Amino acid sequence: DLAILSLEESLKIDEKNKNTLINLAEVYTDKGNFEKAENYYLLVLDLEKNNYSIIYKLIKLKKKYLNQELVDNIKNNLRNINNTEEKIYANLILAQNENNKKEFKNEIKILNGAHSLYQNKKKIAAGEEWNYYTNLLPQFIKKCEKVEINIQNQLEPIFILGMPRSGTTLIENIITSGKEQIVTGGETNALDSIFFSKKLIGSVKSQILSTDFNFEVKDFELLSKNLIDHYDQLRLVNVHKSNTFIDKSITNFLYIEIIKKIFPKAKFVYCSRNPFANILGIYKVFLPHLFWSHSIEKIFMYYNLHVEKLNTEINKKNPNFKVISLEQLTNEPKKTSIDLFEFLDLEWTEDCINLKNNNIIKTASNIQVRKSIKKHNLDYLKNYYDIFKNIGENYDWFKS
Repeated sequence: DLAILSLEESLKIDEKNKNTLINLAEVYTDKGNFEKAENYYLLVLDLEKNNYSIIYKLIKLKKKYLNQELVDNIKNNLRNINNTEEKIYANLILAQNENNKKEFKNEIKILNGAHSLYQNKKKIAAGEEWNYYTNLLPQFIKKCEKVEINIQNQLEPIFILGMPRSGTTLIENIITSGKEQIVTGGETNALDSIFFSKKLIGSVKSQILSTDFNFEVKDFELLSKNLIDHYDQLRLVNVHKSNTFIDKSITNFLYIEIIKKIFPKAKFVYCSRNPFANILGIYKVFLPHLFWSHSIEKIFMYYNLHVEKLNTEINKKNPNFKVISLEQLTNEPKKTSIDLFEFLDLEWTEDCINLKNNNIIKTASNIQVRKSIKKHNLDYLKNYYDIFKNIGENYDWFKS
């Protein structure tokens, strides 16, 4: 709210400042005030008629902005667009148009082009990110597992885990819509922040792990202190004198072995979704901060990494670990949410599935989760199966 006041004050100085208008639109989108967000985006378009990234965001708010005039305009101008980001969003709009026409092969072909543009732009960073999460971090975790520690920690955080587009934001909103005021940090990226700021893992370019972390009890105690301090700075610790808060960072599942050592009383809710639906959901929704999500091959590999870790956790039969199916949740919201609240030792009310909270939501699910819970119909997947079957048939979970 203070940010909005500041931004609106700055508009009095320069009412045509593009960055201020965009920031206001994005803040109001995060707050769920889509009407005001729409108005500010339109003001940006008054300044830049062919700003395709803004038009793309408007289409997400209201489908009416995707019309034939826009499509024709993009097709006529596409070759002349020099800005890579604008070219990406222009292609994303064309892909959505093909989807509307049920031309699914064309949709994916255009999406491939948009993602390729982004991959080329972020090639080095994408390679380092992939090496960190799929190679170096697993090496670090393997060393951690050999250390027996007993950290006396009274905090009882709830970690919502899962792939992007798997229902984590919906689960977060269901929990925070309950009678008890559970504070949420959303995607805090706390562990990522600490690992990078403290340089717990050395060069992300190397295939071999280098670290100054000695994997002794004192190292874990310091890591625990740094992590709790990070949550404290986010005002998640000791809020309302409660030991419970929510963290739904996307990468937390890759750190779960460390989290369990630091927070022995933590509870984990893993959101699962039909594999193909989850993969399509990631690929069709542009996620600029997840570099691996711009390669369909890497999405499949990353999903497989989750499947392997999930099976490992299930086999451990940890009573503080629960899997929630998105399809089951949307088909039977009352029954499934009651079961979830029993697992979390929280009091369930009808508000839990009415989603009448005012959370700040910064994920791609922002618009969707503010609506009533709807059943997930998977019939649309048949339109895409032949397009992806050559990749998918390498994985048992896809064939099943």
